[in-house]
Amino acid sequence: EVQRVIMSEIKAFEGDEVPLERAGSQAAIYKDRYFLVFGGIFEVTYELNDLHVFDTKSGRWFTVEEDNKNAS
Repeated sequence: EVQRVIMSEIKAFEGDEVPLERAGSQAAIYKDRYFLVFGGIFEVTYELNDLHVFDTKSGRWFTVEEDNKNAS
């Protein structure tokens, strides 16, 4: 059985919180709808600790804000 994959460029809407370019990040698909991007390194030395989500149904990016003040 051959599986067909279609790829297309994601174009951001004005006001979307698009993630910075990064290396060493983690990514996952959640509930067959959300593409999650966490952490990584930007420009060799800047470590990122952010979570961005792309909603594949709406085509929009957003950032998940941390509510826990005690997190490290």
